[in-house]
Amino acid sequence: AAGAGLAAAGVAACSAKSYNAGGGGGSGGAHVASGPPGPGPVSGGSYGGTVSVNWVSEANSLDPIIGYNSTAWDALTSLLNTPLYQFDGQFGGAAPALAAALPEVTDGGLRYVIKLRPGAKFSTGRTIVADDYVYSWTRVLDPKLASWASSYLTPVVGSGPVINGKSSTLSGVKALDDHTVEVRLEQPTFTFLNTLAQPYMAAVPREVVEKDGQEFNTHPTSTGPFLLHSYSRSAQSATFVRNPHYAWKGLPYLAAVNYHWGVNEQLELLQLEQGSVDIIGDGIGATLAAQVQAESNLAKYVDRFPVNATAWIQLNCASGPLADTRVRQALNWATDRAAVTKVAHGVYKASGYPLPSNLAEFDRTAQAFSYDPARARSLLAQAGVKKLQMGFVTDGSDPWVEIAQVLQQQWAAFGVHITINTMSSSAYDTLTTTSPLRTQAYQDDYYMTQPSGLD
Repeated sequence: AAGAGLAAAGVAACSAKSYNAGGGGGSGGAHVASGPPGPGPVSGGSYGGTVSVNWVSEANSLDPIIGYNSTAWDALTSLLNTPLYQFDGQFGGAAPALAAALPEVTDGGLRYVIKLRPGAKFSTGRTIVADDYVYSWTRVLDPKLASWASSYLTPVVGSGPVINGKSSTLSGVKALDDHTVEVRLEQPTFTFLNTLAQPYMAAVPREVVEKDGQEFNTHPTSTGPFLLHSYSRSAQSATFVRNPHYAWKGLPYLAAVNYHWGVNEQLELLQLEQGSVDIIGDGIGATLAAQVQAESNLAKYVDRFPVNATAWIQLNCASGPLADTRVRQALNWATDRAAVTKVAHGVYKASGYPLPSNLAEFDRTAQAFSYDPARARSLLAQAGVKKLQMGFVTDGSDPWVEIAQVLQQQWAAFGVHITINTMSSSAYDTLTTTSPLRTQAYQDDYYMTQPSGLD
């Protein structure tokens, strides 16, 4: 997939607000490297200002083990949490953040020893200690919380009994002292260092979580550059201000970040052009991408960059003829992906692979699906399918309705007739995550949270 995010910071200047910038003076261009800022000195930036970000939807949660939608993920990874490791740039590997160094890995990849960066604190001012990670990672596995991230910790010794509710102790994680965490794995796991760089692996303070209960979802404690200053569902807004206890003194330069949600995509673009918003958080969809590239005052700000992401049609493998592998393969051979991507105005790249092509250290061995009508008809005939009625569910996000319409036309030539059902995001989420699945097909996509196909 190709990124469709607009370089919004170049379109509208940061607006000045009265939040206390702190951190001292400084002027001129910032000299902060991409990726984790590291332990070095901070200089060269100008303090103050506020960035305003618009989102379509509210964050589903600001608890790092619960949040997952675009709004939540941005806040959790960019503003509120600093895990032990963070990824170094767009496609780089894990680099030390609140860890003092990369882990010491022994016992054939089964034992990790992690030293904490001295002096790191929560936004409450309390020093972070190794026991905070023992608590936080056990919490990811708590079946009562049903974290979507729990499966990422299953390689850890003792994770099974915690997930199954038979134990409250994660035996594979121990605090050797206040500054050292030991992790033992069931088997060597290539992606575990990447897992340590995820927001759900950031430390949270037990005393705050237990005191706040459900309110922790909208009143999180921060280890990131910002902390939550205010949150209002009625006003559909949240304000984040500088965290005075952020591990890298002198950062961030910004005084505050404002989130607003419940704004449709066309209005977001209009507000961006008018300068009342600095960033469209969700990026711009395919239709707006075409509009932006056609407007000379905006086209000069467009920057294209690759993203490790995949979009696909999810099929219900337990639904009638779709249970037959040959039918699913036939639908792949019956799909002209080049025609599909035309309605996406260059946002997507046609691909017959399940994983993006720019993954590092990844050798492709699978055969790509391409457009092969004869092969599609042969497979359908082998499966004994002459006519197939299918429902297709979409939340209406750009450009999925257009993609569904193209598929509707393409597949009709093979006797496959789909009915498109557009619904709200909440209804879509409920329908597509409830068992048994009550639709034959629906849109899906995945933005990879670590640079590995094993994600």
